[in-house]
Amino acid sequence: MQHGRRTLIGIRICGLSTLMSLVALIGCAAQSGAEPGPKDGLNAGYEALSLKQYDSAISSADVFIAGHPGGPGRAEAYYLRGRALEDRPKPNSSAVRSDLQEARTAYIRALESSPSPALEGLVRAGVGNVAFFQDDYLTAQQQLTAAYEKLDKAEQKAGALYRVGRCQQRLGKFDEADRTFTEVQQKFPGTGAAVGAKQHEGARGFYVQLATFRVAADADKASGALRQQGVAPQTVRTSAGQMALRVPAGSFSEARQIKSRMAASYPDALIQP
Repeated sequence: MQHGRRTLIGIRICGLSTLMSLVALIGCAAQSGAEPGPKDGLNAGYEALSLKQYDSAISSADVFIAGHPGGPGRAEAYYLRGRALEDRPKPNSSAVRSDLQEARTAYIRALESSPSPALEGLVRAGVGNVAFFQDDYLTAQQQLTAAYEKLDKAEQKAGALYRVGRCQQRLGKFDEADRTFTEVQQKFPGTGAAVGAKQHEGARGFYVQLATFRVAADADKASGALRQQGVAPQTVRTSAGQMALRVPAGSFSEARQIKSRMAASYPDALIQP
């Protein structure tokens, strides 16, 4: 038997190249020989983030925020803090919830600190990404839609639009989601977002995939055990030739309830789509 795992971040809307561009932008005055400015102290934090030194990045952001109660750089510092909290590895589900909520708070404070239009796009994408993994799909859709027009790079825009489609699916708006997925594929062919959009289009309902089995008899045995518990599972063959055991759900909320109820026996169950 094999269990699936959900990737926390999925398609990252702000990639390493964008991050390094922010480092260069913040530190450009020092690099050109100008007098040090208030944003120069953020360089080390952004560089730490690019090296996946998340705690150091958070510390740099906190020091800057404490030392600059107003003025330039606060939006960048709060964005840095949010990115590091969002991206750092999570040892358990409690840490996932805590870091995501702290990241969301940091992003909101960045929005309250008069970010530039370019940074605002990245911050709103951050809010949307975090809200998606907090199952707050309405907020995620709103923020990602607002971010889309402000993002510069095609990869960023593709990621934001793809995530909008996922939000629409989770809200049960399947026709809207398919239109969004089609737009992703037409506007951003060859991107990871386009691949994801192709994989997710066409859904018209939810189900919880409990596990996959290499041997059909094992899947039948697990299915029989579930039926004895009053659960009505389906067994379907995957494109890889394995047998997937899944339980249909009428809504995403119902799928979450099924997943929670099955957690003891199937801790790695996945909700689809």
